[in-house]
This record gives sequence, C-alpha cells and structure tokens, in this order.
Amino acid sequence: MNFLITRVTRLILLLALYSIGTFTLSGQSKELTKVVKNLSTYSNENPQEKVYLHTDRSYYGQGESIWFQAYLTSGWKNQFSPLSTTVYVQLLSKNLDLIEQQVVKANGGFGNGVIDLSDSLPSGDYELVAFTNWMKNFDHDFFFRKQISVIDGQLKDQITGINEDETDLQFFPEGGSLLEGIPTKVAFKAIDANGLGKYVLGTIQNNSGETVATLETAHDGMGNFFITPESNQKYTCVIADTGQTVPLPTIETSGATLRLTKISDELVKVAVLTKNLDVTNDAFSLVVHTRGAPTFFADLSLKGQVAFFNVSLNGMPGGISHFTLFDGNSQPISERLLFIEPESRRVVITPEKPAYKKRERVSLTIALDSALNDSTQAVFSMSAVDLGQVVDKEPQSNIYTDLLLTSDLKGTITNPSYYFDRQNEEREEHLDLVMLTHGWSRFNWEQVLKGGANEITERIERGISVRGRVVRDLSKKPEPNAKMTLISLQDSLPLIEEVKASKEGLFEFMDLNITDNEEVVLKAERAKRKKNYVTIELDSVYFLPELDERQSSTSEVQLAVDRDKVFSKKKRRDEIDAAYAFDPSITVLEGVVVEADKEEFDEREALRTTWGKGSNVVDFEKATNPAGNVWSNLIGKIPGVTIIGPNNFDGPTVTIRQSGIRNFPATIMLDDIPVEASV
Repeated sequence: MNFLITRVTRLILLLALYSIGTFTLSGQSKELTKVVKNLSTYSNENPQEKVYLHTDRSYYGQGESIWFQAYLTSGWKNQFSPLSTTVYVQLLSKNLDLIEQQVVKANGGFGNGVIDLSDSLPSGDYELVAFTNWMKNFDHDFFFRKQISVIDGQLKDQITGINEDETDLQFFPEGGSLLEGIPTKVAFKAIDANGLGKYVLGTIQNNSGETVATLETAHDGMGNFFITPESNQKYTCVIADTGQTVPLPTIETSGATLRLTKISDELVKVAVLTKNLDVTNDAFSLVVHTRGAPTFFADLSLKGQVAFFNVSLNGMPGGISHFTLFDGNSQPISERLLFIEPESRRVVITPEKPAYKKRERVSLTIALDSALNDSTQAVFSMSAVDLGQVVDKEPQSNIYTDLLLTSDLKGTITNPSYYFDRQNEEREEHLDLVMLTHGWSRFNWEQVLKGGANEITERIERGISVRGRVVRDLSKKPEPNAKMTLISLQDSLPLIEEVKASKEGLFEFMDLNITDNEEVVLKAERAKRKKNYVTIELDSVYFLPELDERQSSTSEVQLAVDRDKVFSKKKRRDEIDAAYAFDPSITVLEGVVVEADKEEFDEREALRTTWGKGSNVVDFEKATNPAGNVWSNLIGKIPGVTIIGPNNFDGPTVTIRQSGIRNFPATIMLDDIPVEASV
C-alpha cells in the first residue's frame, strides 16, 4: 500500500498560528515531529474505507424491494476507493439474524443492487448494514448502518414494560476533564429508554444541596452549562419532575484542558487552561488532524497557567477535525472536536417542463455549480417517489451527512440533515453539541504513538472469494497440499483457476470475477494421486458484525405509532402498481372467470427475424434474475456471447466469439431495428 503514503504526507498543511496571548512558538521539537510522523504513517498503512447506500426510502411493506446504490470511498479526502471492489450489503433483524445478503461489485467506487423483501417477513425494525472485507479489520461501529422499517398491516399494541421516566444522562466536560477552579463548559446528553434524545430540565447541586448551575435540553437531548468546580465538592444533577440524580465526573486537582471558540468560518480561538502544572519546564504541543491527515501542528511554550491563540481554518478540509493537546512526553492530555464547514458546491437539477402527464417521460438537466470545473465527471443516483405515497417525504440523511459527519462518529445521530440545513439558524450551535458529546474513535493515540499498524487479519477484496478446506471422507482429517481447480460452466465467461491447499487442507480462490447465478465446479485432487476419496467443505460467505447497545435499542414503540399510516400508503402503492401492470384499453370483468389454454412458447417462431434465422433464444418468462435488467438475464445464456457491464456512463459491451479466437462487437436489434446496447 505504499502508493498511498507519499500522497498524504505531502499534503500536510502548515498553517499560521497568530499570537494574541502570553505564549511563544518554539522550533519544531523531536517529540512533535515523531507524533506527526506516526500519525501520517498510521493513516497511510490503515486507509479507512467507507460505504454509503442510497435507498429510495426508509419504510417498506412486505413484498416490496429495497433498491440501493452503493458508494465506496477511502482516505481523508473521501474519494472513490481504489482498494476494494467487493461490498457486502446485509439486512439484519435487531437481534442480528441475517435476513438477506447481497455481494455487490463496486468498480471505481460504486455499484448497485436490490434486496427483495419476503411477503412473510415479520413487521418490525431492521438494519441495513454495508461493509467491505477490509473494513472488518477495524471497529465495526463504523460500518454503514441504516434503520429500515417493514410494515405488515397488522396493528399491534405498543410495547409495554418500558419505564418512560428512566433517563440515561451523561456529562462531557470540554477538553475531557473538570479541573479545580477552572471555569468549564460541560455538555450533556439525555437518552430515553428507546435510545432517543430526551428533553430534561434540572439543577446541578453541591454537597450542601446548593444549586450552582441549571441545565435544559437545547436539541435532541443535548445541551450545556458552565461550572467552576471545587475539589472539596461532589456535584450531582437532579432532574426535575422525576427527582432522578446523576453524579458529575470527578474533579481533577491538576492537569490541562482545551477550549475552542469558533470566531468565523476561517478562524477558531484556542484556549489552553492548566492547573498545578510546572509550565516553565513542561512543553506542550498541539496537533490538528482531519480523518487522520495532519492539518496543523506546533510546539507551545506557555507563560502562566492560561494561554489564548487563534488557528486559521483556511485550507482545512471540511468535516470533523481533532484538536489534541500533548504534554512534554508526547502523551495526549486533552482533546476537542470541531466541525469545519466544507466548501459549498451545488448540483442543480431542472426538469424540461413544470408538469407532466401520467406515465410521461421526464427529462432532466443536471448542471454543476460554477465553482466546479466544466469537465468534472460525477456519478449520480436518483430515486423518484410519489410524495403522496411515502411517509418520509424528506431524507434525514444523505451521502453528504454520512461521509462528513455520521461515518466518523460512534453512536446514533438523529436526523443528521438537520445540521446541514443552512436555513436553520441554530444548526451550528447544535452541531457543536454533537462534537462535544461524541468521540471519533477510528484509532486511539496509544496505538498511533507506538508506530504500529492495526492488526490486519482481513485482506482487500477485488472480487468474489471462495474459501474452504479439503478433508478425507472417512477420517475427516485435513488433506494436505491438495490441488484445487475451479472451472466456470459459462461459455460466455471462461474461467479456470488453480490453487494448492495448505498443509491443513485450507484453500482460497481470491478475487474471482463471477456474477449473478453463474455456476462453477470445484474439484479437489490429492497431491499423491491416491485413491482415497476426499470431501470439500466450503466456508460460509456470511459475516455478522457484533451486537452492540446501539443496535439493540431500535425503537419498536415509534414503529407502532406509524404502522397504520405506512401500511395505508403501501396499499395505495400496490393499487397503482397493479393498475399500470395491465393495458388500460383492456376491461377487467369483476366476478367472471375466464378460462383458456396457456400459450406455449414457440422457440422456432422466436428465432425468425427479417435479418435471417437466429441460433439461440432466451425465454424471459423463465428469467433467473427477475429483478435485473435484460443484460443481466442474458449473461451466460448464449454460448460464445460475452456481456461486460454496463459501466457508469455507457451501456454494456456485447461481443461474439468467432472461430474460437477473437471477439467481435455484436449488433443489437430491438424489434428488428438496430439500436445501441445502452437503450
């Protein structure tokens, strides 16, 4: 992976630090140089991939299909990943039962697929999870996750037995700790029994029961208050109405902390606050990074216990930045997250006319913002829905919110689109509460400072992998060094692969380019050609991420509230689909049974064309992939015909093998009229 290293290390930005307080900048120390070098090395040796799935909605009825477009990115710039090309998409129950899995090919960073929901799938909340094999090396909390609700129309009572008064209240001092005598902003988050943000009103009281501060939820269970803690006091929050008490964190008598105040989109004020530290002999340094890429670093030499200075944000990438304060031993002692507004870029989509008739073709013009280069290439996915037939009329998340916010935070962010709505005057203040109450944990500093890479057990996949082992029939002992052969049965995609099993009988065929329902034969041959028979045992291709508290807290109560409304919308969609499934000129006779013999498929007639007689015919009534398009159903069906694609911008490439040597472009005809393959 050395091809990634030089690119990131050369993009380190040395931004100016403007002095407005009592501190000085010293030359870059060996300790600081080592921290930045280790950070860059770690990020390059452990490139982070992210998956985002674009779906048309979040609520579905039984028997409907979840269509999705997968986007795969990597690195701090969130560019299309040059690493993996295989994406796993799973539909899981809230107990982590695997309902369905699709393996999607994501060449160039994007692919698509569909999950068909069974007519008998129980009503409830499910989770759509997406990841690559490489992502399994890291914290599974950073897999893509989206809650999907399935409705069956059977109204059920809301779940009982939940204590609605119970509140999980957590406190997050800015910088990480409460220091004696240091005025501190303390953020909090209140969560109800369903894992959702909750409104709370309460007071902060000392040992004597005196109120020293008040707290009130500002947004989605979050808020903040200021307190100047004293070491001889223990502080407790008392929640109004319920009287529930929650202790605040322990008061520290020595240490250092960071405080950030955003002055503008280009400037942030940084305060370093210390208590009972020998700042004359103790050096400090500040490192700022965005998604693992260093964007600012400097040594600090404080004169006094408090220092203030400004850091320019110009040139820093949009998204979540980490401000980390290190002591003289290169140990992190305080940290603060800051969200930096990304450069505004707009895509304008304009229909050719303001209104359309039913079933009329809609043409759209897609124009890029003037800030973008006219030759910019882009990949789009679009879902068209009838707003009268869906409940979630506006998406609560999108690729923008996911790549810049939720994919870099643990825990659930309710309605992340709220924080990106520029018409919302309070969004920046509330977004900073998210920064104060969540931690970015893709790696820990202890591991980074050791200079070591993450423990890598899973490789980067660029195709389908087939794994297993060979054992002897009777004894079931591993068969060492067996010769394994994998042969494709599709004439259109000849494939023969050979590997040698290990001493333990283990084997793996890696990065196979096989798709859809292609059939292959796996053959095992003993190394010494003995007559004993062997058995091939294949590993499961399914992988289940661990169950965590967030996954088990999906809201059944909220689903029960919306079930009747969602089901009525689903019934209406079914009626519309049924209406357009037939020719409108046909009259449907109610209460009349019409009997007739089934028309048999005449293959000889289908082979006749005005251009001559065909050699092969495919009956689409027996399509192996009903959800796919014409080309996906033709792959592997006609000997000598190879179909590749379609790719991102054009149709598929269709060729015919002649004389068993060369492939020539095929002529595509629709109703005997030559057309392009992309039609």
